[in-house]
Amino acid sequence: MTGLAAALGLLSRLPVRVQAWEPERAAMWLPAAAAALAAPVALAAWAAGELLPASAAAAVTVAAWVAVTGALHLDGLADCADAALVPADRERRAEILRDVHHGTFAVAAVGLVLLVKYGCLASMGPFDAAGAAAGAMAASRGMLPGIARAFPPLRAEGMGAAFRAGCTPMVSVLSAAAGIGNSGLVLGPWGIAAAGCAAAAAGLTAWGLSRAFGGLNGDGYGACIELAECAALVAAAGLAGVMAPWWFAA
Repeated sequence: MTGLAAALGLLSRLPVRVQAWEPERAAMWLPAAAAALAAPVALAAWAAGELLPASAAAAVTVAAWVAVTGALHLDGLADCADAALVPADRERRAEILRDVHHGTFAVAAVGLVLLVKYGCLASMGPFDAAGAAAGAMAASRGMLPGIARAFPPLRAEGMGAAFRAGCTPMVSVLSAAAGIGNSGLVLGPWGIAAAGCAAAAAGLTAWGLSRAFGGLNGDGYGACIELAECAALVAAAGLAGVMAPWWFAA
């Protein structure tokens, strides 16, 4: 199993061919996998923005986003919302986290995330929306090794613990730098600011979930990615009104 295949398997439901599931090999390949997943989403944002009204284009982009990732991270967000927001002790929260059924908190969390993404994308033109989508995907996933390194796994065995084993300090730094760099590449000054917001959102989410559960698992990583993407898009949408991305700069 190659590292890129492991990273694509970790970040999406794409039918990658593997002989053995080794998530520890995914960490250093996350930026490349994020770029591969971001390309079709950015293309959809640009093409839809050129052909459709802004609101319809944003809906198409969000749909493409969900399709490319297979709603994998949204499912993690839903599980974490149900478990973390219930007034219960850690043992009860762990039981809820393992439950495949989704409740009110899950529905609300997923709905709000999709609404934020839609609203941010609808406020931007085709090129800006394409760059913002690609930058958000790159930045949020680039932060993941550092998040895994900083917070303990929920269980000693499982995907979260296996992935964390590959998140060495060097890999964590290089992955974060690649995420910031890729975001800056497509958005210029926007990208650096958006990546910073993504990092802050991912860190706060990881801290909150770690306090609620005692550690992070795959669902927690998915929740960090989703909220980091939202933070990056909000930053990009805000900056779109006050400055141009690098390719339009004088």
